[in-house]
Amino acid sequence: MTKLTQIFFLFGLTFSLTTFAQTNLKLDSSKTTFSLKQKDTSYWVENLRQFRDALYKNDKAKAKQFIDFPFKNEGNEIWYIAYSDNQKAINNLSQDVKPFTENDFDKYFDKIFPTQLVKCFLKIKTDVLYRTGKSESPEIKDSSTTYKLYTTYDKANKTLELNLATKTPYKISDTEYEPGESNFIYQFVIFKNGHLKLKRILIAG
Repeated sequence: MTKLTQIFFLFGLTFSLTTFAQTNLKLDSSKTTFSLKQKDTSYWVENLRQFRDALYKNDKAKAKQFIDFPFKNEGNEIWYIAYSDNQKAINNLSQDVKPFTENDFDKYFDKIFPTQLVKCFLKIKTDVLYRTGKSESPEIKDSSTTYKLYTTYDKANKTLELNLATKTPYKISDTEYEPGESNFIYQFVIFKNGHLKLKRILIAG
C-alpha cells in the first residue's frame, strides 16, 4: 500500500468514525428555492457564510447552489475523497475525468464535506478573511488525526480557497510511527455578483 493510498484510506476511516451535524429540517430540492444574497463583490462573504451554514445544517439542496453539475474535477480528486473507504473503487479510477453528478453529490455529501471540515470551518473569522485575505481555524483532534483549516481570499484573481490540513502518525513497525500530512483543498471562483462556485478539489500529501 503506497503512502498516498494510506492517506486516503486512513482519512476516509476517520471520516466514518464521526457523523455529520444534522437538523430536523427536511428539504425537497425539487420544490425548494433559495435567495442567495448577491448585491456586489463584497457579498462573497455573505455567500461563504451561507455555504458554511448549508454544510453545518446538512442542507444538501442549498449546498448544491455552490456547485455546477456534472462537476468535472481534473485528476478525479473528488472521487478519491468519495471513495476514501473503498480501495477497490479507487483502483478502478482511470485517468479520464469522471463526471460527478447531482445524485453522486447526495450520496457522498458527508464524505466530500466531512464533520472535521465543518468544525474547522465554523471557527473561521470571515470578517478577518475579508480584510486580510487570510483566516485559519484552531487545530482540532479526532482520534489520532489533527485537523486545521486555512482559508485564503485572492482579490486579484477572484478566488477563494479552503485548505483542510491533516496530520496523522502512521505505524511502520511495532515501535515506530511515521508522521504523515495531507491537504484537501477546495477552490472556489467568485463571480461579479459575489456568488461562489466550487471549481476544483485538490489533494496533496
